[in-house]
Amino acid sequence: MTLAELQALLHGRITGMVPGREDELRLQVLGRPPLEALERVEIYSGMYLHRLVDAIAEDVPHTSRVLGHDAFLELVRAYLHEHPSRSPDIGQAGRSFGAWLRAYRGIRADLPDLALLERARSEVRTAPDAPVAGADELQSLNPEALPGARFHFSPNTYAAGPALHPTVGSPNPMLTGVALARRLGDHIVPPPTPFAPEAGFTELFNGFDMSKWSMSKIKNQPPEKSNPGSFIIVDGTLESTPGNDLGLLWHTEAMPANYVLRLQWLRWDDHGNSGVFVRFPNPNSKGYDNTAYVGVHFGFEVQIDEYGEPDGLAKHKTGAIYDENVQTLTQQAAKPAGQWNDFEITVDGQDYTVKLNGTQVTKFTNTDPNRGKPSAAGAPSFVGVQAHFGSRVAFRNIRYKQLP
Repeated sequence: MTLAELQALLHGRITGMVPGREDELRLQVLGRPPLEALERVEIYSGMYLHRLVDAIAEDVPHTSRVLGHDAFLELVRAYLHEHPSRSPDIGQAGRSFGAWLRAYRGIRADLPDLALLERARSEVRTAPDAPVAGADELQSLNPEALPGARFHFSPNTYAAGPALHPTVGSPNPMLTGVALARRLGDHIVPPPTPFAPEAGFTELFNGFDMSKWSMSKIKNQPPEKSNPGSFIIVDGTLESTPGNDLGLLWHTEAMPANYVLRLQWLRWDDHGNSGVFVRFPNPNSKGYDNTAYVGVHFGFEVQIDEYGEPDGLAKHKTGAIYDENVQTLTQQAAKPAGQWNDFEITVDGQDYTVKLNGTQVTKFTNTDPNRGKPSAAGAPSFVGVQAHFGSRVAFRNIRYKQLP
């Protein structure tokens, strides 16, 4: 879908005049918990519609008051369907509104003329040849004398955008405001400190830099199984945004043959589902359509799931080596949702030991020669964390110590 086609589709959604194209929107807009794709579209389209209504009401204030809010809203929606807003100046959205009203039935006969008059008055102030106030004149103005003053579009500048704030980077006043707020916050709030591991350990994620992490890929799959999700950095943590199939965020530097891996994890609800994968080869090396399953089939997963879905078995619960029948389990409950838990995973030879919040919960010895191979020359192994569909989790303070 081209950008112009997507804009037309979204515009149709805003005006409510193009029903029955929900599937096209779902393919173009990413849904993220707790909002599905169309719910996100409805929020943004509703906000933009009301912003356009407000802009046109500023041009024809008396017309909008005579009609009343609800009637004016529906008229503007119908008008925008025939006259889409394509100017970077939102003040131009209603330039044809009065003329359009002349052909509209069911309103007072004098309202089109009133709207045309109000628009003409507005254009006198914003015409290209209108006199422009200089800096001295602006400084001499009493701010209280012009309570309704506002910036208008001119051909070579965006008010409150890059021309006034050249390092902000957006012609959209809303985005400019967000950027300014963030920059102000950066000056007020001290920057967070990068994570520094304890002596003997090496950090894999310092809270800021994901350049050595890579998300698994999906190809040749139907739309309903085509999204592995993603991870974003939030307050120094790796936070998952689940897709509609399994995803794996893996650290692209090879691990040593034997090591102790420490990290913290948090789930937002009791049914949070994820895992930590160890000892798997490069996910791109097996030709899988969903490369996350390389970790499943060739490595081992330390499970995060208090309920052990779908069957409640111990080998599917938090701390277990997932789905392995022969392991020594002494499981304990994780901390409540919303609190951080500690994992310590020792990978030594083919022995795997897991501690949850300082207590050993799993001891496992691998006997499968095709899985859990330690890093060797020309055959590196890696670690990663899972994005499980339908579940949101976070990880932080990820570090390891090499063992002899």
